[in-house]
Amino acid sequence: MKKSIMFLLIVSITFSIFLLSPTEKEVRNGETIDLGEIGPGQTITLYIAPEVVTGGRYGQGGRYDFAKVISITPGWKHEDSKLLGYPLQVRITAAKDAKEGDYYSNITVIDENYGEMLDNVTLITKVRIVYDVMDLTVSPMEQTVRPKEQANTSITIHNKGTTGDVFRIWTEGSERWDYNKEIYVAANSTETVVYTIQEEEEEKYIIKIKVQSLASDIINDERIVNVRFKSDLIADYKSTNNGLIIFSLFEGLIYSISGFISNLF
Repeated sequence: MKKSIMFLLIVSITFSIFLLSPTEKEVRNGETIDLGEIGPGQTITLYIAPEVVTGGRYGQGGRYDFAKVISITPGWKHEDSKLLGYPLQVRITAAKDAKEGDYYSNITVIDENYGEMLDNVTLITKVRIVYDVMDLTVSPMEQTVRPKEQANTSITIHNKGTTGDVFRIWTEGSERWDYNKEIYVAANSTETVVYTIQEEEEEKYIIKIKVQSLASDIINDERIVNVRFKSDLIADYKSTNNGLIIFSLFEGLIYSISGFISNLF
């Protein structure tokens, strides 16, 4: 009898589940798993394999039915898995104003009504809140193009966190060339969009490019770019040598002189 009790106790202690994402790892009952860094307001999703191959009624494993968050930091949100989901998905969302630091939650994987005699497995999740989860690169910061040509500015967002996020990109400084776009950037990845403006005449713009996470306004950055549309007199002179243009006698003489001058440069 004592041996049977000890056996059941050992099985209960060594019960484990397999975490599929955001990291692949076997997690034993009571073990703490580090899920990495996220920003305020961001959501991290855990994917848990419901099947196990050990323990249970016949010692050959079985299937867990759902996963439930049993403790979480006040102000944070969570979503338990659906019953019999595959895989079991649990979402944890940080408070939008969460301070930087480490936060813990407890998640229990459950065999409903102990139907397959699988003991509950509780894992402790650790996430680190950091504000520096996004890098913004804008290029070029300054450019001069001729009227009627396009001025293209590349806006690159690098999401350094362990969860994906949606970022809003918008501009300030010119109502005519207002830009507003939302893009999804997966965890530890980069996305680039191109902001384009075009003018018929000489003009100068000072544009502020702003980026902000939809999860929290704490995650934001901005850059200022200078775009100038300016005629290139030398290039205009050179263009007169590229083909026959019909002008009046006086205008033809002027453009001939212009073409001659351009060849001196």
